[in-house]
Amino acid sequence: MNRIHKAAAVESFKRQFAFTLLEILIAMTIFFAAATSGLLAYQNAMSSSLKAEQVVKLLTYVESVQQQVFEQLQSSPQTFPQQGEGRFMDIQYSWKASLAKKGPPPDDYDAETGVVIYYKPRFSLVDIELVLQSDSTERDFHYQELLWLPVAERQQASP
Repeated sequence: MNRIHKAAAVESFKRQFAFTLLEILIAMTIFFAAATSGLLAYQNAMSSSLKAEQVVKLLTYVESVQQQVFEQLQSSPQTFPQQGEGRFMDIQYSWKASLAKKGPPPDDYDAETGVVIYYKPRFSLVDIELVLQSDSTERDFHYQELLWLPVAERQQASP
């Protein structure tokens, strides 16, 4: 009888503290759902980090590329529209420029002679569309640049 009593006690213990197959399946489902969510969040974070790194790489060189575009425009004849392209470090860029406004410097007054001096248009305000590309990242920039004719080309105009 003692054996039967022990066997019943062991069976009762197993029922109270053991997991059923259904409980194990539910726990595994919850664990795998959490693990999958964590893995997807990690992959999205890595993808976002890579995209941000590429954008920062482009934005690092924007000022230098703008300076090169300005120098190309300033050294060329001021006829518009103009376009060009180039490479800076590992950034490929292209640009288009169109004239927004052209004008002379302010009129000048010669106090000794009492004559107002008028100048021909010398300054140009230019709209620029700049496209930067690196790897699979591309960014568009739109801005304005002020150009001017060299002093030797500045002429006095008659009223």
